[in-house]
Amino acid sequence: MIPFEWVDDCIEDKRKAEGREIIPLDNDRVVMGVDVESNSGIILLRRGCSIESIREFPYTDTEQLADWVIRIALDEEPYAIMIDGLGVGYGLTAKLNKRCSSDIIEVIVNHAANESETYYQLRDELWWRVREKFERRAYSIPNDDDLIAQLTTIKYDIIENTGKIKIESKKKLHREGKSPHKADALCLTEYFEDELIRNYKTQRVNWREKIYSDWRIG
Repeated sequence: MIPFEWVDDCIEDKRKAEGREIIPLDNDRVVMGVDVESNSGIILLRRGCSIESIREFPYTDTEQLADWVIRIALDEEPYAIMIDGLGVGYGLTAKLNKRCSSDIIEVIVNHAANESETYYQLRDELWWRVREKFERRAYSIPNDDDLIAQLTTIKYDIIENTGKIKIESKKKLHREGKSPHKADALCLTEYFEDELIRNYKTQRVNWREKIYSDWRIG
């Protein structure tokens, strides 16, 4: 799905050595993606084009995992935290909503894609956004062997009859002894732009309703 050379061209050290370094803008917000496995969680921080850190933490319960996320959130002050809301992520989202000041966004990756005529589910759409950014060499990523392997070995298919894009499922990869958890955490951060636009539109609608209401009262 994502050719190795695209990803290799985006490795931060290589970009610097070749004079192709890309630097986040001052107004780029830090966003966090949290992907939860059965006994560990991945916390990935992205500022604009730059993946700034990827951390893996073991946990025994969601309270412990929430502590890890909050500790990093206090240090990094992300604008939003995107969490895979399936399975353990559901309980984690509830705990963070009570304890964390950052916006907590539950991403249900098996829901319908925003562009449902093109993608099978939301997860497939987010992965394709990541693919397109690597094609444009629009990322700067750490030289992380696990992340690179996960990005460059996952496959996709075109569903017969519908023509929709479908990415290899997590269940299939887990059966093969693989885990795309770091790459999935990156994909979660790509949901941020949609959420920001959605909030903006909601605010605009509420603003218009308030003006209209005030006008009617006057």
